[in-house]
Amino acid sequence: MSELTDFQRGQIVGSQLGGMSVRDTAKMCDVSSRTVIKVMSVYNNYGHTPLVRKNPKVKSQTKKSTVEKASGEGEGTTGVSLLKRDEDKKITESSTEQKE
Repeated sequence: MSELTDFQRGQIVGSQLGGMSVRDTAKMCDVSSRTVIKVMSVYNNYGHTPLVRKNPKVKSQTKKSTVEKASGEGEGTTGVSLLKRDEDKKITESSTEQKE
């Protein structure tokens, strides 16, 4: 097994905190005793175990780019500026109607 999942690390820490022996924990989690010792060493030093990175190559999509795609507008346009522009048009239209 190359890398432990977050769940497996949690199982190791939980069973060790619950009083299980290193050997029993290793058998239950299907890892070596040395792996149990390493995970517990990290837990005891830092108070937590590092989380597994899901897929570091994929970047999450921001709200700005989602709004741009949905509105069909180019870069630099956000949902707020689109609303502001629409409000400005309404104000301008209503003020010209009142003058007539």
